[in-house]
Amino acid sequence: MDTQINEQQKTPEELFVEKYLQADRAYRLILAAVFAACAVGVTLAAVYDVIVGMFVSICGASGYSFFASDEIFKRIGIRHKHIQGSAHVTEAAVTYGSTLIIPSRLAFADVTQICDGAFDKEENAELACVYIPKSITKIGNDIFGEHAHPTQIQYEGSREDWKRIEGAEALSTLDICFDVPAPVIPKAKRKKDVNGEDKK
Repeated sequence: MDTQINEQQKTPEELFVEKYLQADRAYRLILAAVFAACAVGVTLAAVYDVIVGMFVSICGASGYSFFASDEIFKRIGIRHKHIQGSAHVTEAAVTYGSTLIIPSRLAFADVTQICDGAFDKEENAELACVYIPKSITKIGNDIFGEHAHPTQIQYEGSREDWKRIEGAEALSTLDICFDVPAPVIPKAKRKKDVNGEDKK
């Protein structure tokens, strides 16, 4: 009950930052587990049996593609795929109030594209506002579909930056606010040693 009251008192930006940090921690843990599984697989392949080692490595890689994407979606409501070193948003559902925030980076990659129909989900029926980062270079067709009907777009960049986005003209009927600062994602705190100095 207290958690619900606290969440109601927070702004969508504060809730997003909180959930983004949770997703980032979970993603890093999954990545570490995958690296460990692959290291075990390579060791098994070298010492014991190539087929067993390959099986363990493939299971680790498969676990990454399933669990990492699922964990990010559960936390911040965004599914993505990596294409040529950048992240493309394939699906997004609001998980905090009526504002949907697209981050500029996701899973160590710049978010550069919102794919066709990405926001067309029943969960977005009450969606009022979408935040779009300056890193976006392309917006797909009919991203809101039948379910989402926001009235406002908040954009990190300038009006000139917006004009350079491929597909942005399709959103010209909405109220677009320019130069809206991105939610600040705090950097991970460095661990201190016993003398209070940063550990390397």
